[in-house]
Amino acid sequence: LQTYCTTVSLSPIYRHTVPLSPIYRHTVPLSPIYRHTVPLYHCPLSTYILYHCHLSTYILYHCHLSTDILYHCPLSTDILYHCITVTYLHTYCITVPYLQTYCITVPYLHTYCITVTYLHTYCTTVTYLHTYCITVPYLHTYCITVTYLQTYCITVPYLHTYCITVPYLQTYCITVPYLHTYCITVSLSPIYIHTVPL
Repeated sequence: LQTYCTTVSLSPIYRHTVPLSPIYRHTVPLSPIYRHTVPLYHCPLSTYILYHCHLSTYILYHCHLSTDILYHCPLSTDILYHCITVTYLHTYCITVPYLQTYCITVPYLHTYCITVTYLHTYCTTVTYLHTYCITVPYLHTYCITVTYLQTYCITVPYLHTYCITVPYLQTYCITVPYLHTYCITVSLSPIYIHTVPL
C-alpha cells in the first residue's frame, strides 16, 4: 500500500510523482506522547524537529515457495509514525513503502527532503550444509553458507529519499535510521526443487 499526497522522489524502483493538492493540507497537533526527537538537518530554524511516535502498523510477507517465506520477525506489530514539525501552519503527509507515514509542517512553501536509512537484518534457517542466497527488497542478493539447523543473519543497509516539493525551492533534509529484522525460513525436503533464488 503506497499513498502519496505530494511530490515524492523515491529510489529508482519506486520513482514517480504525484502533484500536491490543497485538499491534503492540514495541521497535525503535537503531543507529549511522541517518544523521541531527531533534529532536522540544514534548517535555518532550530525548532525544526522530527517527531517519532507509534501510530501505524505493518507486517511484510514474501514467499518464494510454500516453505520459503520472507517475513517480518518477530511477528508482533511494528508501529511507525514520523512527523517533521516546523514553525508555521501547513502540514503535508505521505505514506511510503513499508507503510510509514511522514508528515511535514512547512513554513510557507519550501522543498523538504526526507532521507531515511533502513537497516534490515535477514535470517535463514536450514537443515544441511549448503550455500543459500537471500534476495531482499530492492533486488539486492546476499549469500551465506549454513549448516545443521543454525540460523544466520545478514544485515543490509538501504537508503531512501522522499521529497516534498513546494515553491521557493529551498531544500531541507533529514536522515533517520531504523532497524528492521526480517527472517527467511528454508525447509529442505528429501527432494527439493530449488533453493532460495540467487
